[in-house]
Amino acid sequence: MRGYKNYSGIIRTRSGKEYPDFALGTYLRSEDELVKVMKSYSYDKLMIDTAYRYGNEQAVSRAITASGYPQNQIIHIGKINTKQQESGEMVREKFMGTLHRLCVSKIDIYLIHSNRSPNYCITWKEMLKFQEEGLVDTIGVSNFNIEDIEQLYQSSGVYPEINQIVVPIVGMANDDSICDLIEYCNAKKILIQGAMPFGGSKKSNVLTTQERQNILTSLRRQNIVCVIGTSNIKHLYQNLSWIELGR
Repeated sequence: MRGYKNYSGIIRTRSGKEYPDFALGTYLRSEDELVKVMKSYSYDKLMIDTAYRYGNEQAVSRAITASGYPQNQIIHIGKINTKQQESGEMVREKFMGTLHRLCVSKIDIYLIHSNRSPNYCITWKEMLKFQEEGLVDTIGVSNFNIEDIEQLYQSSGVYPEINQIVVPIVGMANDDSICDLIEYCNAKKILIQGAMPFGGSKKSNVLTTQERQNILTSLRRQNIVCVIGTSNIKHLYQNLSWIELGR
């Protein structure tokens, strides 16, 4: 069996769950691209960020199998979409669909993808049930602001453990709303996952190597998990080396 190096970059949630300090983003990545990256990946933990809205849950599962990367070393992030939240019954049905498409009996991290559904408090209560049943290890949200998170707490008495947000790290010091949200999440011990740290492929292409390094190192120093989408294994290892500098 192929040997894997120990991945030492670990961040803990409020409840003590341990996860890698980066996740492989799958948005707009093809199955072939994912297979290529996972075949070349040499560490013993790989957190993969998926979502129903990406339309690629089955493709991710097939890519894992085709790559030969050990299933028991994969940490899955899944997300429930706005249109999947019409009722508690629908939330459970759609959640089970995600488990089926990912070919797993439970999921490590499950997030409400955005605050757009008026029923997100109902969804949150269903997710708490999934956690109690052992179907999910960690529950959280994505793209939620302070008011949204407080609504969840008022309805359930439970804060999310994760908030995945797009972090505009370039010029972030001048963005009061983002700074306030990060400060709030830190105070509530809500782990932040920073999606699209380079602002997407077009913006990433105009950043210098030094700028990209500064972004990832800065995020890690703030205890933010970096969600990185790439089809280039050389770039992935370069990104991981910069995250390591921030530990």
